[in-house]
Amino acid sequence: MARSTKLLPLWGLTGIYLYVVLLWMFVMPECRAERERDDIKRLKVVAGGNITLTCYAQANQLRAYRWVYIRTGTKRPQVLSSGRQLVVGEPRLALDTKVEDGNITLKLTLSDIRPYESGIFMCWRQGLQPDPQILLTVLEPGASPERQVITKLEGPSEVKYGDPATFTCTISPSWPVKVTWLKDGTEIPVTDRLYTQTVETRIEPVNDSQAQSKRQEATEQLLATLSVATVRMDANFTCRIETDPPEERSFWINVRVPRVVSLTSEPDKDTVQYGQSLTLTCIVSGSDSEAKIFI
Repeated sequence: MARSTKLLPLWGLTGIYLYVVLLWMFVMPECRAERERDDIKRLKVVAGGNITLTCYAQANQLRAYRWVYIRTGTKRPQVLSSGRQLVVGEPRLALDTKVEDGNITLKLTLSDIRPYESGIFMCWRQGLQPDPQILLTVLEPGASPERQVITKLEGPSEVKYGDPATFTCTISPSWPVKVTWLKDGTEIPVTDRLYTQTVETRIEPVNDSQAQSKRQEATEQLLATLSVATVRMDANFTCRIETDPPEERSFWINVRVPRVVSLTSEPDKDTVQYGQSLTLTCIVSGSDSEAKIFI
């Protein structure tokens, strides 16, 4: 597709050059951090296949919308369309526009995809963040796409009544993905103050620096953490990632509630003589705390 830039119409070169400069200033820094973002959608397609990407544009701003492509391994944005028209002479590209619910859809179709065409496709309008942003990976024929999975879910299986608890969901590969936590089958809102939800990327340390550079992709993991301020009843916590289809793992936690099992005395009498020694034994379950006896 890069060769077709020479087919850009002369009347649009100045304006398109301005857009490319703006893209370089504002979009490229975000693209470098694509691994840490969840606003980039990932697609995989086998070489020779087709894809259709959809952008929703405001009718009164249609001319300002651009489909832009940045090939993987390069830093050169390439404008593919302006408003309703393609601005490249690539016969494998097609742009279809339709009116839907007051907006206009700009559907970009790329046919017979080549192995070297992996990269980011984005629909961009000046002053707005690109939406959508799609990271396309082109696979060799016969290759099977790697599936993102939950490798483990860790947390305490038992806590004392009222104690806090933390659960960690490890996800691999470390692609950006929406993580949802559920308690007893019900989604936990991110605004619930009883819970704290975080997602971060962790790279497993490798002793050999050269080996680390070669294996960094394989040792990178996504960690989703759920911290519960206080646990007061048995519950089933679930970590779910919004893959296709969604994947989830669950963890059951028991709550130990302290209770007095027995209280005995020695001697075992209702009354004792003045000055006589008395031994009281209190057996408590569900707690490691010291039991106190008040007389």
